[in-house]
This record gives sequence, structure tokens and C-alpha cells, in this order.
Amino acid sequence: MKTLWMILLSLLSVSAAYAGDYFGSTHLVGSDIEQATIYGPAELEHVKADTLNVNGPLKFKDLEVTNETGIVGPVKDSEKGKLNDVKVMGPFEAKDVICHNLSVVGPATVTSLLAKGNTEIMGPLKADKSHFQKLTVTADETELKNSEVGDILIKTTSNKEQTLYLDKTIVKGNITFESGRGVIIEKGKAEIKGKVTGGTIKKK
Repeated sequence: MKTLWMILLSLLSVSAAYAGDYFGSTHLVGSDIEQATIYGPAELEHVKADTLNVNGPLKFKDLEVTNETGIVGPVKDSEKGKLNDVKVMGPFEAKDVICHNLSVVGPATVTSLLAKGNTEIMGPLKADKSHFQKLTVTADETELKNSEVGDILIKTTSNKEQTLYLDKTIVKGNITFESGRGVIIEKGKAEIKGKVTGGTIKKK
């Protein structure tokens, strides 16, 4: 009888791993799912999915999503992600992430991020050891350290001055301040290969 119960519990856990919707606090480890929508806080470890939607806070480690990832809530203390198109409504803190397009509405703090397509951050950005193909930021301050970027567009805010900090960072393309009130502060042998529009450069 005990063996039968163990088999039934095993079958239930397997079917749960492939279910489409999760409600409440969800912790998945070593799951391979097609499409998942989570309503509530989520902690995902060694999870693979085709499509992932989380309505609540998310923490992940070794997450792989083939198609779209949508999060309405903060992403914090997260690492090792292989993603495609990512949209986050809330703060985003992660390291060792590879993605194609990234959109964040909220502050972003990233380390070792590789964004192969378009990155749009509506909030302050702090990036270290990261690579961006095309970066658009709507914020008063943007900090890039030990990073490499293609083009940078700083969109207008209500602040009189918008500051872009470049520390040991290479910008291969152009930097444009939409407001015309931009200041670039270079530190640690930063390099800008393209043109700067709407801003001035200061070295420290």
C-alpha cells in the first residue's frame, strides 16, 4: 500500500510540473514545462519553459525560456538565465543572463548581461560587465561599468540634466540625449567611437 501511495504521489508531481497555471506561492525545481502562468510569488530553479508569465515577485536560478517571458512584479536575487524576449513591470536585478530583447519598467541592476537585440529601461540603470546591442533608457542617471554598447538613446525626463556615467566602457555607436541636456562623465578609460548628440563630455 505504501508503494502505491508513493507511485500516486510521483505521478501527481509529474503532472503538476506540466500544468499551465499555478496559483499562490510557487517553487519549481528541475521542471520542464511548455507554457506556464504563475499567479503569486515564484521561485524557479533549473526550469525550462516555452513561454513564462509571472504575476508576482520572481526569483530564478538557471532559467531557460524559449519564447516570451513576462513578469508583473519585481525580479530580485536572480542569476543564470537564457531567455528570448523579456518584459518586466517592476525592478529587475539579475546576473549572468543572456536574452534577445529586454524591456523593464522600473530600476534595473544587472551584471554580466548579454542583450543581443533592443534593451529599453524606463528607470535608472546600473550595468556591470554587460553587453548591449541597442540601449534606450528613460532616467536621470545611467551607469555603465566594464561594459560594451552599440548605440545609446537617453529619452527625455522632467529633470534639467541627465547624466550618463561611463566607467571602463566602450560605446561602439552613437550616444543621443533626446532632451539636449545630457552630461557624459567618463572614468577609467571609457571610449566613445560614434557621435554624441545633445550632451557634453566630462572626464574624471
